[in-house]
Parts: sequence; structure tokens; C-alpha cells
Amino acid sequence: MGNVLVVDDEAAVRRVLALALRSQGHTILEADDGVRALEVLAERDVDLVITDWRMPRMSGDELLAEVQRRHPGIDVIMMTGYGSIESAVQAMQAGAADYMTKPLDLNAVREKVTLRMAERSARLSVPTVSPMEPLIRLSKAITQSQTVADMLDGAMDVVETAFNPTAVRLATHGGPLRADLVVAFRGRAELLAGWPLPPMARLEEVAAQPEPWTFVDAEGRTLGPSTREAAGLLVPLAGERVVVGSLTLLRAEGASPYTREDARSLRFLAHETGRALEADHEDRRVDAQRDVRRAMRSITQVLARVIETYDAFTHEHSCRMARISQQLARCAGLSDEEVENIGMASLLHDIGKVGVAMTTLHKPMKLTATEYDLVKLHPAMGARILAGLDILGDLVPLVLYHHEWVDGSGYPDGLVGDDIPLGARVIAVADVYDSLTYDRPYRQALSEEEAQRRLAAAAGTQLDQGLVRVWLQCLEQGLGGEEGDAQCEVADA
Repeated sequence: MGNVLVVDDEAAVRRVLALALRSQGHTILEADDGVRALEVLAERDVDLVITDWRMPRMSGDELLAEVQRRHPGIDVIMMTGYGSIESAVQAMQAGAADYMTKPLDLNAVREKVTLRMAERSARLSVPTVSPMEPLIRLSKAITQSQTVADMLDGAMDVVETAFNPTAVRLATHGGPLRADLVVAFRGRAELLAGWPLPPMARLEEVAAQPEPWTFVDAEGRTLGPSTREAAGLLVPLAGERVVVGSLTLLRAEGASPYTREDARSLRFLAHETGRALEADHEDRRVDAQRDVRRAMRSITQVLARVIETYDAFTHEHSCRMARISQQLARCAGLSDEEVENIGMASLLHDIGKVGVAMTTLHKPMKLTATEYDLVKLHPAMGARILAGLDILGDLVPLVLYHHEWVDGSGYPDGLVGDDIPLGARVIAVADVYDSLTYDRPYRQALSEEEAQRRLAAAAGTQLDQGLVRVWLQCLEQGLGGEEGDAQCEVADA
């Protein structure tokens, strides 16, 4: 149970919401506009805000921005009278935790509030760092840096922002900066300056562990990877083949200790930094175009691993999708670059689902209309994530439009036929085929014969008729790819 602030200039709406939520045991606070809502937030402890979009004096989006600035730990659910996916996307892009459409479905309201309260409770009990936004910022720092020194400086900026350390030490061992050892400090360097750097053999040992990190105490003594929490955290900078350095974080006495969730998140940043250092050391940057393709593949693989940490099912589905869609693209005669782009977009096509509740994603029965509306947000949310990385710009329309139907009844924009990007149409065929041939939460996999029959039935309405014909011919000729689990890699064209 918690304190819920309901903000709406219509007293009747506030009254209905109050009656619905009090029955669940919540304490309801009310405000008739955004200005009054901020006054309540300054006076009372509030767990959740439900606000209308259009209000006098201060609109809902203006209130949302102020809540994020003044009370960043409080979730906001936005109400809109427009009832469209576009307005919902706008609310989510502005930072709302969820949205509701008027007229309100009170059962859906209770369900959303229960979910938000549960997620808030879990968030407060286990503080975590989400790897998504720091990874995007790190990838920008890597791809936009002119020198290795600039890249390391950018990496330190990201670590400081995401993990709030008192002191940071980044050490590289040989190669990248043409020196035997380079050590950089941020924050209160004196707290780490006396700590001995771990020898390379020790870093390689840590990097080979299933949990490639180690906790340390305030004096630098190693506590091991299984420690629940500690003042310090050390992660090797490991590339694909070699360990190139280490990253150490320390929080001062009295600050919140680092947790295993922090360690998992830092590992992603350290691995991507290690890959970039390794690549530079091996002089793989032959020319600008090749460097762009390498960077695209690298970032795609990192984001795919992030998806895996949120939902292994979505990750495995995306891995199979990469194999199927690339094979279909080859059979359709597309260029090597188009094949590779389609494979990368397939790996990331469901990345927007990290914002959808797991209970909704894996519900073993038909979704409610509200739940389905939430799921339908994932292409736009995924496109928004990738749009933050200029280097992945070619993948954005493929992710955004992979649920468009050729007859115009898909989403998010209702595109028709050839208006849908070809790569998105390829991914759509692969998505349907994989969904039919593998178990889903709501049904078992179909036989190959039945799956192909249903695929053919969807041609011309949901799916591109020509691409369906090509894929069925590929399957008939045994060109559908290897059976079994797909490797989560994108073929290097």
C-alpha cells in the first residue's frame, strides 16, 4: 500500500480514482492542477503520481518534468483523453512510467497502480544501475573520440555519472597509449593511490570467472565476486581475446555500498571499453567505413547482451531472428550490407520491451486491451533507444516498422505495402516464422508443415507476399539455416 497523488482539474475524475484505489488500501492525496501538486509533494511523502495531461496553470507534461527534477524517485502515470498510441508514446518519451486513456478502465487502473507499487518496492529494496543509458553514452564516447585518450576520458565520465563513486581508477596495461602502464584517477584519488594495481595474471583470472568482477573493502583487500555488497568494486577491462586493464570504484564510508547488480552493470561498460582498447591496440581501424561497420557490430552485440539480462526469452528469440532474417535477405538477393543491417536490427528489434513489465510479456493467456496497448509501444520505444546512437541510425526504421502490415493494419503508423522499409518487411516474416515454430507463453510450437501453411496464409495481408514465397522456397531447398539454438552473432559481410 502507498500514498498516491491524483492530479486532475475535474473533481469527478479525482473522486472516481480515489474510490477505486482506496479499496486497495492506498492513501489518496488530491490536487486540482500541477502547481498545487508540487505543493503537496513538498509537504507529504508520495509513492506515485497520477496526473492528467491538460490542466490549467501547469500541464501534465510540465508537472512530469518538475517531478523528475525535484523528486526523481517518484513514478508518474499520465492520463490522456486522446486514447492514441501517439500520445502514449509522447508521454513515455517524456519520462512517464505508464499511461492511461480516458474514459478510464478502473480495473486497468488498479492493475497499473499495483504494478508500479511493486516495481517501486523492488527498486528501493535492491538499488540497481540500469545498463542501457550508460551503454548508449559510452558507445557515443567510443565512436566519436578521435584518440584513445579521449575515449578513456569519455568512459570515466560515464562511470562517474552512472555509479556515483567517490574515487575511480582506470588502468591500461601496455599498447593502447604506447606506454607500459597508464593510470587515470577521478574524484578523491588519494583514497586509491595507495592501493596496489592487481597483476595481469590476477586480472585474467578474474575475467575468466562466471562473474567477472571482485569486490574490495575500503583498504583495497579483495573480498571476492560472491560478496553481497562492499565499498569497492574492481572489474577487468577485457576484450574478446585479451585483458587490457582494470577499472576500480570506491565509495567513501557512510555512502551506499556497491551491490552485485552494480557489478553486473559495470561489467557491460568495462567489457565495451576493453573491446575498444583491444581493437585500437590491434590496429583494426583500416579505413573509416570498416571502422563504422565494426563499431555497429560491437554496439549491437553489447545491447543484445543487455536484453539478455532483462529477459532471456526475448534474447533467444532475437538471436534466432538474426539467423532467419539474414538467410531470408540472402535468398532475396539483398546486398551484403543490407543483410548485415537486417541481422543487427533483428537482434535489437524487441529492445523496446525492456520497458514492458515481465508479467505482461510472459502472460500465459490473452492480453487485456490495455496490456496490448503497452506492448504495442515497444517498436517506438526501441527506435527511441537506437536513435540515441547516431551510428545505428540505419537500423531505426527497421526496428520502428517491424510490426507494420502490408495491408495497412499494423502499427505504429499503419504503413502500407512498399512504404514499409524492405528490411522491416524481412524482419516481419522472420518474426512470424519464429513465433510459429517455437514455444510461446500462451501456446506450444506448431509443426513445420502447419507453420508454413499459416505463413502462406498471412502473405498479402500481414506479410510481404514476395518475401513469404522466397522464404518458403528457401525452406524447401534446405536453405533455412541450421536447426537448434542460433548463435547470437551477426554475420560479418
